[in-house]
This record gives sequence, structure tokens and C-alpha cells, in this order.
Amino acid sequence: MTINKSPCQYCSHNLCAAKVPIFHGLDDDELRKIIALTGHRTYGKGETLVNEGMTSETLYLINEGRIKLFKTNAQGKVQILHILGDGDFFGELNVFSEGRDTNYGAVAVTRVKVCSLSREQMTQVMREHPGIAVKLVGALSQRVAETENLAQNLSSGDAESRTAFVILELAEDHGKETKEGLQIDLPLSREELAAYAGLTRETLTRRLMVFEQQGLLRFPGTKQILLLDAAGLVDRL
Repeated sequence: MTINKSPCQYCSHNLCAAKVPIFHGLDDDELRKIIALTGHRTYGKGETLVNEGMTSETLYLINEGRIKLFKTNAQGKVQILHILGDGDFFGELNVFSEGRDTNYGAVAVTRVKVCSLSREQMTQVMREHPGIAVKLVGALSQRVAETENLAQNLSSGDAESRTAFVILELAEDHGKETKEGLQIDLPLSREELAAYAGLTRETLTRRLMVFEQQGLLRFPGTKQILLLDAAGLVDRL
């Protein structure tokens, strides 16, 4: 991991804060003021950003790359909660509570560049731009809803619906329209994809093969899924 606690030249030239939805609507000068407050870190694939249970008062902004948020249950089984990419952020609860222990872990899925703002710095930003606090609360509400949907799917869904749910989630966040269909460049390994769905790798692979046979999707590459019939996949939920 490389660390630069002063604002990096990369961010200064590219206004990385502009990627983050909560900062939309600010002009370039306002964005530069926020960037001037940030620290910057680069993590290699597989490196840990946040350990479960650690105390944190930091909001993390993802400039480049992908990160997975996860929880580990009492039996040591890992459940992936979210896959985040460019322009996403996490640690929003840290902004509203002092000395809070995180209830998730965060690991780099790819090489990532992350900017960070402390609780004190975010408080300063929100004083100057109150609308950002409203956007943060909205983003928090959306993330809670997504986690509840995941929990409901894991608790009540069978292997077919769990697999369909995860593919549709990844399609929404990471899919790109092509002439043939919606292409998903998978940010996860097969094992991680199975953990996201709450299944074994073997069960997930079988369900994906069935979906392929049914003409719902196909695999143009080892880490790519081409979604051919999203409506058909929704019917499997």
C-alpha cells in the first residue's frame, strides 16, 4: 500500500470528487476545496482497507478500482454485502457517529485508489454545503434497502433465485450495453460470486449452466457474462 496524506496530483487534475454522487452540483472550485482536504491511498488487489470491528471516523471515496464489503458470521462464513467501484463511497455511518466500530470489512478486489475524509473534515464540508448531508442520508437509506433485499433473498430464496439476484445486481452496477446484450465484466472470482449468492461454488456453477442452456446468458470470457434476457432472469427471482 502506498500512502499520500496530501492531496495527490492525480486527484487535483481529474477532480475525483466529481465522480461521487453526493458531491454532484458543486462547481470546480468547490470540488477542489474538498479535494484539498483528502488523503490519498493506493491499495493492491487483496489488500484490506477496513477490518471488521475496527474503530473508524473516515469516509472513503473510490477514485479507481473495485472494493468488496463483507461480513463474517460466527461460523467463519463470509457474506459479500456490496461490490463498489469508481465514484462509490463507503463509511458514511462514520460521518454521523463518533468513534464507531465498523460492522463490515473492506478488501480491494482490484488495485484501487481511494481518497478519504475524516469525520471532522466531512462536518466542515457539510456546514458549507448542507445539501451534501441530505444526499448522504439518502445514500445510506438506499444501501440499507439493498442490504435488506440481499438478506431477504438469502433467507428465503432457493439456488435459482439467489443466482439470478446476484447476476442482476452485478448487471445494474457493472453492466455495459453491447449489440449482443448487457456485458458484465465480473469483479469477483467464482468463489466470491458464490459467497455473494450464499451458495457453494458447485451449486452456483450448476445454476449458471442452466441459465446458459435456457438462453438467458452466456460466457464470452472467463470473467465475463453476457446477459441476453434480463426479464427472463427476473422471472427466476
